[in-house]
Amino acid sequence: MPHWSLINNMPSNVATLFKNNPQSMPEPSTAQSRFELPNKKDVTGPQEDNKISFRQLQNLLADLDEVFQETKEPDWDGDNAEPIADVTYFNATKLLAVLPADLPIPEILPDNDGYIEFEWSKGKRNFSIYITDTNLILFAGFYTKDNRLSGRFDFDGKFPSRIKLLIKEVYEAAS
Repeated sequence: MPHWSLINNMPSNVATLFKNNPQSMPEPSTAQSRFELPNKKDVTGPQEDNKISFRQLQNLLADLDEVFQETKEPDWDGDNAEPIADVTYFNATKLLAVLPADLPIPEILPDNDGYIEFEWSKGKRNFSIYITDTNLILFAGFYTKDNRLSGRFDFDGKFPSRIKLLIKEVYEAAS
């Protein structure tokens, strides 16, 4: 049974996904840990509980929505790119809901394989997370010519601490 009071407090584009597909709405006990937004009056900087602020989340959701709207159709890039599916967009909102406040804000980009990419970069270093239409999340990090990595993990509703450390390495000074 969807937790309607929670849906009514979401940005309209996210709430519409749940209202049109209520079976995808998590049970209330998990939904609150994944989607509970701070009070609208709390819109400055990171929250005490290490969540991103309401305004930061609104901005990220707006960026995500823009990417999604521009890539919903096949061949959106003129080079046979796969469209981004509704469920991929939904999965990206779930990941944004648990993004740690002590990470820099990622750039949100479309991927021509139908994924949504969250990218953190500084100079020649970058780390990307690719959200798919399943709970499988792909990642790739490029730190130096000889220091690259890639992998995948199953998203269980929590932001993996190892991924957080790999993202932070992008911003560390080269030794």
